[in-house]
Amino acid sequence: MTEWLAKKPALCATGTCKSNQFANYAYMQIKNYQLLGLMSGSSMDGLDVALLRFSYGFRQMEDGTKEAEVFDWELLEAETLPFSQAWIERLENLSHAPMAEVLRAHTAFGRYLGELLKPVLEDMSLRPEAVALHGHTLLHEPAHGFSFQLGDGHALADSLQLPVIADFRTADIALGGEGAPMSPLADKLLFGGFDAYLNIGGIANLTTCRDGRWSACDIGPANQIFNALAAEKGLDFDRDGALGKSGSLLEGLLQEALKDEYYRRPAPKSLSNQWVQQQALPRFLNAPAPVADRLHTACHFLARLLADQLQQTFELSDGKARKLFLSGGGAHNAFLRDCLQQAIAPLNFSLHLPKPEIIDFKEAILMALAGMLRLEGVPNFLPETTGARAAAVGGVVFQPASVIAKEVLLDDESRKVP
Repeated sequence: MTEWLAKKPALCATGTCKSNQFANYAYMQIKNYQLLGLMSGSSMDGLDVALLRFSYGFRQMEDGTKEAEVFDWELLEAETLPFSQAWIERLENLSHAPMAEVLRAHTAFGRYLGELLKPVLEDMSLRPEAVALHGHTLLHEPAHGFSFQLGDGHALADSLQLPVIADFRTADIALGGEGAPMSPLADKLLFGGFDAYLNIGGIANLTTCRDGRWSACDIGPANQIFNALAAEKGLDFDRDGALGKSGSLLEGLLQEALKDEYYRRPAPKSLSNQWVQQQALPRFLNAPAPVADRLHTACHFLARLLADQLQQTFELSDGKARKLFLSGGGAHNAFLRDCLQQAIAPLNFSLHLPKPEIIDFKEAILMALAGMLRLEGVPNFLPETTGARAAAVGGVVFQPASVIAKEVLLDDESRKVP
């Protein structure tokens, strides 16, 4: 649906309106989209599903140029669909599986996601126009030119009878980028107004905006370490950080964990799950100390990584008060939040928590946004945050088989000689 506006619209999607957002604009062509965003993170707790409505358009400036803009959006519905234990175990073992097994799982996972989503779609208030699938990252090696996310777009599209946009990261990598993080896209277009954005998933990624210049990177492992340590006590995770809070700091373990060269590299940079499992996690699993002490230290470890990255990015001697937007599952860990605030307070930063649904579903929201921009043919990666030589339009559009067959039939009919 397309509309035309001849007056300045309100921008309140993040709770604050930007009074100068539409200065010098003449008119706007608006398109309304409803997309379903899907995110399967490295913590493997399930599939995050978010139904989004976007109003998107091009501002025509008084000088005749056009600027793309998401000027209104709404999270309509969101939930997490748990994976079966069989699929959790299969995902855990696939990174070392033979190629044939990976390919079989790729198709099977796409179909499995379709089965999870069918009853959800039936209960939704409206049917999305398309589905944006991140997939489950098995391998991420931008230095070798690839990133592979499990979940066949064709299988999911055919299961749901909806277009599916998938395989987002490879376009940015082909242009020399890291293919990650993707989160700056949402930080810039949907959650503007902060100096830094920390999303704490299995891996923690940081976006910064300094004087209008955007930067981003994976700063280090997070929930993958916290959850693995909590599992030693039979817990899925450390609720509210209670176990970690009860422990004590292991200074030797902290200093050993900080030694890796990756943490000293400047942005842009990104991590793979394999690196976390092979390089970072063993230090915490093998340290001869109580679980509570290792969890306590792991929280301080992430806080230290955050503070160090902020110091690399900002000119902190100006005394300016700055705000950090916190999201992801780790944001629910009260002890971790205390550690983060303690680490960044001397830098004059303060933590800000959005609504719970934003904390939990920001990455699924991001995927819906990236999918919408892909349908528009507009870049959905910020090259300044990934290191790519140009802005990539990431994602491949997979149509249901029935739609493809119909298009082929129509094309054949059009070629017949009368």
